[in-house]
Amino acid sequence: SANRRLTLVSAPAGHGKTALVSGWLGACGTPYAWLSLDEHDDDLDTFLVYLVAAVRTAWPQALDDFARLLNTPTPLPPHRLADALLQGLLALPGPLIFALDDYHTLTAPSIHAFMVRLVEHLPPHVHLVLMTRADPPLPMERLRAGQAMGEIRAAGLRFSLEEARLLLEQLLEPEIPPESIAETAYLLEDSTEGWAVGLQLAALSLRGQADPAAVP
Repeated sequence: SANRRLTLVSAPAGHGKTALVSGWLGACGTPYAWLSLDEHDDDLDTFLVYLVAAVRTAWPQALDDFARLLNTPTPLPPHRLADALLQGLLALPGPLIFALDDYHTLTAPSIHAFMVRLVEHLPPHVHLVLMTRADPPLPMERLRAGQAMGEIRAAGLRFSLEEARLLLEQLLEPEIPPESIAETAYLLEDSTEGWAVGLQLAALSLRGQADPAAVP
């Protein structure tokens, strides 16, 4: 949809959210800003400083006015800061994909208020990708109703049997013959439920095994 401005990648740990999005960003050719979050970023001022730095990895001259606003002695409310950032994003010289990883680590109400305003008014040349273990406090139903959000969930991140086989080929060949890889892929896809990290760890543990399909 042309209205889609947010992609939500929501799944538990180990499902390959980061690998999926980073691989897509590397292949799509659009300038992107990546921000990996943790509990130390759970403060609006800190979050916004890192946000500006991330955008500038794609567009180095961007957001000068917004950055100056962050240094004013009187703090602005979240919706005013969001409006100021939106003005800066409107002035970008080209498109931007903005990816926030581990968004579930942010709990500050001021950050969520800022993000609600931002998501609902993103300009069409800016796309936001949120990777999270839990759905964020955004107006999800309204975004869905307006076809403004795409969603990738755990089921969509699960490796199929064929994808598991291809992954094992990359990790294990030429150490293990193709016929053994096919059988091993079936066993590991079933035992790991197709989780990306589980498949990779299991495959790496099989290196050096004479008969990996026989390993429980």
